Amino acid sequence: MNKEKIMNARHQKTIGVVEDEPSHAILLRYNLERIGYNVEHFETGEEFLKHNNPNEFGLIIINVQLGDVDGLKLCETIRNKGIDVPILFLTTSFNQEQCSCILTQWIF
Repeated sequence: MNKEKIMNARHQKTIGVVEDEPSHAILLRYNLERIGYNVEHFETGEEFLKHNNPNEFGLIIINVQLGDVDGLKLCETIRNKGIDVPILFLTTSFNQEQCSCILTQWIF
């Protein structure tokens, strides 16, 4: 296996978690690591955007209601930077209009 394939396999097992609630971040990290994923936690959207290479993640999990920035705006910023990593949103509220906007703008 060449070096590039090894690096890609490693990165696909790394999940970036943007979560400002410590107890949620701990539970996510614990459960994801338990099933074999590496987790890199970011407490703020700004902290995530300062990361050297967000494209290294196989998945990014974002809390929609972050303290410093709206998770949907963070997604927009991520996509505008050309980062094409799958994004999973976490939320405790549900707004069908907001979800439809996400699906049409950022996923398709």
